[in-house]
Amino acid sequence: MDKTRDKLFGLRQETRDYFLQSGRGLDHPLYAALRDIVNGHLRYAESLTMSRFVVWARWHSKHPTEAEQMRLRVEAPFQTNDQELAAFAMNVRLRAAGHMYGHMLANTGCWGSLRWRP
Repeated sequence: MDKTRDKLFGLRQETRDYFLQSGRGLDHPLYAALRDIVNGHLRYAESLTMSRFVVWARWHSKHPTEAEQMRLRVEAPFQTNDQELAAFAMNVRLRAAGHMYGHMLANTGCWGSLRWRP
């Protein structure tokens, strides 16, 4: 858990630094959206389990209309015409999700025993 949280804290700091160094500032709406998503991952990292993920995925497959509406609501704060900013935001989101999925897999049953240890 500590490694995942450290990675997410680092990603949040990297995002903050990017917005400050690019001159966009911390009041930019996309910064707030990225900060909120990373903070949400930090808040709920311990409760993400394989079984909860499977339930979520199954719900999405059984309710495609509602799932699409949810996806559009989630995506809305990340919309921008600035291609550089859009690429940065997607990178942050993918990395944050990767940290969460990695944590979930590393701490789920037999997957935990497959972790690489130096």
